[in-house]
Amino acid sequence: MSSLLVAYASQLPYAFAKQHHLVFDGIYLLQTAKTSLAAIREAQRILGPLAVKLVDSAELEKQLQLRYQKGADSALDIVSSLEDDQFLALVMHYLKLKNC
Repeated sequence: MSSLLVAYASQLPYAFAKQHHLVFDGIYLLQTAKTSLAAIREAQRILGPLAVKLVDSAELEKQLQLRYQKGADSALDIVSSLEDDQFLALVMHYLKLKNC
């Protein structure tokens, strides 16, 4: 799998994480009391089955800053800025190349 896809797969898009109060810390899917079950399910669909851990809003905000505070040149920032359709197009392109 390309390093671009690996970088994307290891993290949720920032806008989704911020809006739905979810952060993947590398082990747990961190959530707050504000996180909806639908958002958790969508995150698990994207990242795979993960254990969920309840944290307070301050801890989640700290983790958001820690996880997404990278330079503009990082692959994560580049991929996170893509629209979902662009990411899906990238995945489809990769799958076509792999199946050739």
